[in-house]
Parts: sequence; structure tokens; C-alpha cells
Amino acid sequence: PLARLFFLLDDAQETNSAEEKDRILSRIQGSLTDLNDIVEELLTFVRLDGDAAAPAPEQIDLRSVFEEMRRIVGDLRREVTVEIDWQPAKLEAISRYFRRAILNLVTNAARHARSAVRIACIAEGGGVRISVEDDGPGVPELDRGRIFEPFYRIDESRNSDIGGTGLGLAIVRRIVQYHGGQAEVGAGGLGGARFTLIFPSTFHPSSDSIPSVTAP
Repeated sequence: PLARLFFLLDDAQETNSAEEKDRILSRIQGSLTDLNDIVEELLTFVRLDGDAAAPAPEQIDLRSVFEEMRRIVGDLRREVTVEIDWQPAKLEAISRYFRRAILNLVTNAARHARSAVRIACIAEGGGVRISVEDDGPGVPELDRGRIFEPFYRIDESRNSDIGGTGLGLAIVRRIVQYHGGQAEVGAGGLGGARFTLIFPSTFHPSSDSIPSVTAP
């Protein structure tokens, strides 16, 4: 986004057309939004590695979070329908981190979906299994082992002109690992990717070290 801004500013200085200036200003605004998103993602990513005391965990109203995600997808892409397959489950987690993990998965699914996103939740053993899938192009099997790495990008159809910072899924994995859970990706029933988060029902922060941020 920063490189685009420099080019766009040069274009704006060279044109005398009011219509062209308006078009460039619109693109500058989009680039500034992208830059802001990257900064926010970086800050979140680094905070998850900090030593500051984490907020207290609480019981999560899963149904409320999922309904909020449905509304967010509607704002992003009205043509995409969201199915919620929810079974009552109890989950203790840090609310703002949990919501961020689900939000990142849902917005990722909304970007890649052709027409449908499905959110599913089920109590399983001593934990809760939450999955988010879409009917988009999916994640190639060879990329699934690296998809949660910071800044990793797939060079195929899931990456073309759909935005993103390259940190969203890395943040998801950090949040789940911090809660003592795990994140997985595979093929979904809708034909696209299915991301699955497994949280323990009771908050158990992980003591495992998390690798630091390394840009490519």
C-alpha cells in the first residue's frame, strides 16, 4: 500500500482532469485503508507475544458471536449467504481474542466465497470444535502446512485481488494456541476451505513459546 501511495501521488500531480483526480483520490483512500489494516494486524500480532497480563477469561456467548459474524458478512458481500450450524456448547475464553479469531476466519471466508459461508460449532470431548468454511477455490494440500505462517501467501486463485494482510490466519493460530487449543485447515463440504479451531472448554493458557514476527 505504501508503494502504491507514492505512485498514485505522482499520478495526481501530473493530471489536470478533475475526474481523474477524484478517481486517484478514491484509490489513495483504499490504499490508506489497506495500510491501516496492516498496522492493526501487526500490533495485534505483537501484543499476543507480549508479557502483559492477559484479560480475564469469561464464558462466551457463542450464538451471539456467530450472529454478529453473519451481519458482518452481509455488510461485506450481500450476495454471500451464511449458514450457522450451532449446537449448545460452553466455552471459557478471552472474549476479545476469541472474537478476533472468529472474525479473521469469517472475513477470510467471505473474501474467497462464491456464494456461501458456513459456521459450525459442536461440543466435543472436553472442548469445543468451531469450523468456518466457504465454497471458494479452497487451499491446495501442499499449502496447508504453511497457511498459518505470518505473511505466507498462496499464489493461486485464493490470493488474487482479494486483499488481506498476510497476518490474519497467523493471528488466528496464535490466539488458539494461547488458549491451549489448535487450528487446522482442510477441504470443506461446500467445496472450498474449512478452517477448524479446537478450544478446551475451560481456559488453559499455553506456556509454549510462539515464534516472533519475521517479515519475508
